Amino acid sequence: MPDQHKIVIFEINSSQRDYLRSIIARLGYLPFCFEKETSCFDNLQSLEPELILFKPISLENAARFLHAVKIISPELPVILISNDDKIKKFIIRDCFKNVKRVNAPVKVFEIQKSIKKLLKKNNENANNNYNPAIIGNSPEIRAIKKIIPELGKSPEAILIQGEAGTGKELIARAIYHAGLEKESAFVKVNAKDLSLEIIEKELFGVYAGNVQSNNKNSNNQIKILNNRTILLDRIEKIPEQLQSKLLWLVEDGRQSRYWQDNQKPFTRIIATTDIEIGDLVEMGKFRKDLYYRLNVIQLDIPPLRERIDDISLLTDYFSYKYCIAYCKSCFEQSGRVKNIFYSYHWPGNIRELEEYVKDLVFRGDESWIYQKLCCEKDISPLPGFYPQANDIYALAEVEKLKNHFHDLSNLSLKSICSEFVSRAEKKMMKKALESTNWNRKKAAGILDISYKSLLNKIKHYELRL
Repeated sequence: MPDQHKIVIFEINSSQRDYLRSIIARLGYLPFCFEKETSCFDNLQSLEPELILFKPISLENAARFLHAVKIISPELPVILISNDDKIKKFIIRDCFKNVKRVNAPVKVFEIQKSIKKLLKKNNENANNNYNPAIIGNSPEIRAIKKIIPELGKSPEAILIQGEAGTGKELIARAIYHAGLEKESAFVKVNAKDLSLEIIEKELFGVYAGNVQSNNKNSNNQIKILNNRTILLDRIEKIPEQLQSKLLWLVEDGRQSRYWQDNQKPFTRIIATTDIEIGDLVEMGKFRKDLYYRLNVIQLDIPPLRERIDDISLLTDYFSYKYCIAYCKSCFEQSGRVKNIFYSYHWPGNIRELEEYVKDLVFRGDESWIYQKLCCEKDISPLPGFYPQANDIYALAEVEKLKNHFHDLSNLSLKSICSEFVSRAEKKMMKKALESTNWNRKKAAGILDISYKSLLNKIKHYELRL
């Protein structure tokens, strides 16, 4: 009989929960069953189980649960009971190393085999299951997650571009964890703090013992930097006088006088920027050749306002994170709060969302958020914008529609409605854009659609300034 390992079962259906309990007990494990997600999370730390058995009801449910578990215990194995291929793809794409999916209905031998395999794997890989959590399931984030394993194995320089607060460093760390050797190091350097000494010695490798330092820890630091990934944060801030030196070392760093031939380190650079570096190149403020060397592979991180679908997952993730940090019972934010979050433009992106959720959890009161965000939205309709009811037909250009549908016998009602709506929509969008001097954010707010939807419709209707 196996040892009395504790296994948590989370299942909302009582009969299924009892069935799983009987299987786990029959296999010689000690089952702890939960009906509610929040109760399960509240007890995970005190129970310290060896494994979780969970039957998700949807992809979003599975994503939220797994991300919350990783906050509480990053190395805790999880078995998901599901026939959903989307969940299978999600597990692979998000690189969950200690999560396994089994098909329903549950077969005893399959559960037994999966439990033994995960427990053995977890013991062998203790303290080596860290995986930065990139929260989101929007198409843009799915594409980034999909390419991260390949980028982790590539030595090429990577440029991650996106607004402040979009999670560029998190993605850089995910790339590092996806492929490099255990002895490698991740070194973050703020580009504005670069000096000649940092560039040549600290970043591009000094053989320990060749350089004297007053810093007690410097030799130890240098020793672990033989293979490394360097994160150059905000490369637009690199002083112009140092750009040529950085370029030389990136292109031909092997010539550094500090290295011996048999100790040349592997260095992979990941650079991040909040702005479009190409604009600085055109202005002559950033070396074109350095830009090309750092921009071998480019990742564009979308702002939060263009991935509205991820707001719910992010909100739940931060709620659980700070409930645990502040020793409070886990809970989800209300639908009303999430609706306000959906309509807000998030100039500070994910970082701003995290701060608001942290504040909500700390205060334990959501009344303040309504007035604060609703006042800051700045998307009130402009005076005289919305047409009166008797102008709706003018919006759809009914007279032109009559000519368009001159032979109604060959057309369906669906086609007529579609053409009517398209014409009205195009004219409303044009009016909203003109009313805001083509400020797309304000126009999207006026039309009550997402920023991304507005951009797609502008392209679809071929609207021009």
